[in-house]
Amino acid sequence: MDRKSFVIAVAIFLFSALVGFIYNSVYPKGIPLIRHKVRVGDTLVIQPAQQPSDTHVASKVLGLEETFRAYESGEAFFLDARPRSEYEKGHISGAFSLPEFGFDEVYFSISELLSPEMHLIVYCQGEDCDESMIVSQRLLEMGYKRVDIFLGGWPEWKNAGYPTEEGPPEQEEE
Repeated sequence: MDRKSFVIAVAIFLFSALVGFIYNSVYPKGIPLIRHKVRVGDTLVIQPAQQPSDTHVASKVLGLEETFRAYESGEAFFLDARPRSEYEKGHISGAFSLPEFGFDEVYFSISELLSPEMHLIVYCQGEDCDESMIVSQRLLEMGYKRVDIFLGGWPEWKNAGYPTEEGPPEQEEE
């Protein structure tokens, strides 16, 4: 490729990228380019870069003991945001699978068990995974009012020796 053809190809690429970014920024359902995660006290705020600041979505971050108290009292409904294969290897006893990928299909199968007023606790593989944050954000956007995140997730729960079980999701065993 000669120099002139290379310059033309780069110019076409840059122009196309610019048009794409402009279209994405003005399109009402444009894809956020960056997702900001800010922790304020015990609240995790997840805010897409293009979302107005007054419409942020927040979830309370729970520690191990607070999560276990909610489990013992039966006040919370636990949702495992990890992939189904990980859920089947082990999960919090009584938790339902609601993975980030395949969310819509799985949500449909358990939606009758949920109500907007329920206390939902979402967890995944620990502090380094985003799945629980993404699933909790989707639930809040769908109108659920009390969706918290157990940040320590499956590893912390299992290491504490709290109740666990293995196998396929309960919602599919019937």
